[in-house]
Amino acid sequence: MENRSYSRDVLLAWINHRLEVVSEAQHRLAVNRTVLQEQATRLRLGVAAEDVRVVLRRAGIFGQVSSRLAKRRTIVRE
Repeated sequence: MENRSYSRDVLLAWINHRLEVVSEAQHRLAVNRTVLQEQATRLRLGVAAEDVRVVLRRAGIFGQVSSRLAKRRTIVRE
């Protein structure tokens, strides 16, 4: 029974850890979504694309987006 209890405790600890990781990821995604929605609105209202790009870069989003777009363009061109 001791072995079974140990396994249960280890598994529970792992599940709790994974739940924390998922929660942190969800928070980051929610923040990114908010920033992206705000910047899309600003673009639609006529704010210069360069100004929006600066905000996205400061938020740490633009580098992720631009590298993914570059990969897509490479795939499409081939």
